[in-house]
Amino acid sequence: MLHLKSGRRIVTLDTHGGIRLNFLNSIRKIREMLSIEQLKSRVGAEWELGTCEVERGAIQRFVSAIYDPNPLWQGAEIAPPAFALTLVFERVLQELLSATSGALLHGSTELECHSIICAGDLIKATAKITGIRERQSERGKMAFITLDITLSNQNKELVARCRQMVIQY
Repeated sequence: MLHLKSGRRIVTLDTHGGIRLNFLNSIRKIREMLSIEQLKSRVGAEWELGTCEVERGAIQRFVSAIYDPNPLWQGAEIAPPAFALTLVFERVLQELLSATSGALLHGSTELECHSIICAGDLIKATAKITGIRERQSERGKMAFITLDITLSNQNKELVARCRQMVIQY
């Protein structure tokens, strides 16, 4: 199991690889922060997404899902670099979906790895909204939301930086 805890909210990656979201507390504060109109004044605001413990089973399922035969990943002690994305992307989308009307579309992802992720590591994630661009389309207004996500381990060492663009329409 991969658990992501933030305050009283818990996100669990179950043994089948699916995400179960158990919100023990409302995310009203995040909803207020992430409404599209308020986002513009919050560019640069940073919030903590939570901390998760990386488990061997989660690494094994990820390696199996991407069919990577690299022997470094086969013992499930060291995670492939792209594993870092699985730790936070679902959480970011969930918070944006609960905060805005309409649908979200994944626009792009850039991942910069600085250190390896190992089973047993405690990974802390923070996100910052770095840009919002609105555009009129045939279906109405679209917002292009750019987020910078930082992952660090239990030793406060930078593990990865991720830039994601999400399109809200």
